[in-house]
Amino acid sequence: VRHIWNYLMVPINTHLCIYLQSPSEISVSPGQTVALECAVANVTADKVNMNWIRQSPGQKPEGVLFFKIDLSIYRAPGIPERYVPSRDASNKKFLLTIRDVQEGDDSIYFCFAFYTEGVQTWGEGTRVRVLSEYESGCSQEEIATGFATLTCLVSGFFPGYIDVLWRQDCQTQAQGVRTGLVALGEDKTYSVSSYLTVPANEWGSGASYSCVVKHESLASALEKSISAKDCKRQARPAPTGKSILP
Repeated sequence: VRHIWNYLMVPINTHLCIYLQSPSEISVSPGQTVALECAVANVTADKVNMNWIRQSPGQKPEGVLFFKIDLSIYRAPGIPERYVPSRDASNKKFLLTIRDVQEGDDSIYFCFAFYTEGVQTWGEGTRVRVLSEYESGCSQEEIATGFATLTCLVSGFFPGYIDVLWRQDCQTQAQGVRTGLVALGEDKTYSVSSYLTVPANEWGSGASYSCVVKHESLASALEKSISAKDCKRQARPAPTGKSILP
């Protein structure tokens, strides 16, 4: 990856900091799309060269890609074009979208930038866990902490405006909802991720949760639902991820 890291020692701004990388952890099924976000402060995003690396369990860190100010992309050897960086300058955010997720994408991803020679600012990392075909994505480990996180991944839409909302037993939910930035892929279609965090006791009560998508290309809203009973029907050895995929 030397040809990538040769670009990294360019000073950016002595006050630049990465103050938030999100989500901290996400589980995704093969073939789906996942979007990672990295927010910067004290500098405009269009003046930042952003870098992404990853570290798989038990492995050394490896370069993913380098996203330059001029929007050019330098991918490390072996990194496919389905890894797509983008920038939302108005919100001072960078995104790394991984399309058609595969088992080999399972890793911890970090965004980082140099702001003086030899001094770095880092995101806290995002654990991307790729579920096997035997895992439903229903995590008893997270439920034991008192919460359950539902994840809704939407991809392949155009134009980029889309409305994503959550419902519990037909009632629209506002609390606990976080929807990421819409990301433009190299195929000129868009993707977005939305999350709903609910108390574990509500999740276990049998309530049904739905992700509802409205877009001008759809004749009617597209809805996908999940409940705790769906996890029981798919009972397998308990997975260890932290998200539930509708």
